[in-house]
Amino acid sequence: MSADRVLVVVSGLGALSLTREAFEAALAEGSKAITTPAAPGAAQDAEPLLDAGQLSAQLGDVPITWIEAAGRDGRIPSVECGRWRRFRRSEVEKALASRKGGAA
Repeated sequence: MSADRVLVVVSGLGALSLTREAFEAALAEGSKAITTPAAPGAAQDAEPLLDAGQLSAQLGDVPITWIEAAGRDGRIPSVECGRWRRFRRSEVEKALASRKGGAA
C-alpha cells in the first residue's frame, strides 16, 4: 500500500483504504454532520427528553396512555427516537396551554 493512502479500521467490519483526499473529504463531511452551530433555541435543545412515564409524573399524573397517543397523533409535540417517542416538557406544556383556549 502506498503512503498516499489512509487505512481506516472499522471494528467488526474490516478496513477501508482511502486516498488522502477522500479521507479528508470524509472527515469534513462527518464534522458537518455531527456538529451543530449554536442557534437562538440552543438552550431548549439542552432540555432533557422524557419518556411518557417521566412526563406523566412531571405533569401531575396525566395518564401515560394519553401522552403516548397524543404524541403519535400530533396533539402534543414529540420526538421520534427509533421506535420510541420522547417529549420535552416545556414544548408539551406550551401546546397544552394553547389548547385550553380552544377545544381540548
